[in-house]
Amino acid sequence: MTTNQHIANLRKSDSEKQIVWAEVYVPDIPDSQGDVASAETIEKMAYGFLQKGITDQINLEHDGIPCGAKVVESFIARKNDPDDFIEGAWVMGVHIPDEKIWGMVKSGELNGFSFEGTGFKNATTVEMEIPDNLTGSTDLAKTDLIEEHQHDFVVHYGPQGEFLGGYTEPHPSDGHYHMITKGTATDLSKGHSHRFSFVEGIDSAEIKI
Repeated sequence: MTTNQHIANLRKSDSEKQIVWAEVYVPDIPDSQGDVASAETIEKMAYGFLQKGITDQINLEHDGIPCGAKVVESFIARKNDPDDFIEGAWVMGVHIPDEKIWGMVKSGELNGFSFEGTGFKNATTVEMEIPDNLTGSTDLAKTDLIEEHQHDFVVHYGPQGEFLGGYTEPHPSDGHYHMITKGTATDLSKGHSHRFSFVEGIDSAEIKI
């Protein structure tokens, strides 16, 4: 049995309700530690989490101190989900009442959920055909000086599937753009950043287990 930590990128948010959503775990896609879980395993994880009744035990950076945020939604994404979550993924919605923490979410300082769990690992070989370039669109973002907008982006991968970073297209309003040096959010430009996800591109690539 091993302890595992997994990062889930935020997918959407509701500023009025101060709720954020993310796919906590996507089936058959390697996570940041190279681990893979089936849809059946993920479903058991999601149901087990709720059965433990720990939906109010959310903390920042694994400091062990509840921050007041609570899980308000937890479900398995179904085919043709209207919010375009990946089928079979465990999706979680979290309400963040603390204004300071919510400000960290809006600024892009906090970009995802991170959870730890224990389980048994089985050795499995996963072959993935990841293209050199993956494209998509960022989430919407705005500042006091710039209206709500998004960018098209491209990220690059090396010959061994390593993430090489990327950039966004310039915005037509003022030409600003963002560099991408990590896989959860763009770098800052004009005082803001954009969250983005490219797991859909990997999900559509050829995967052999």
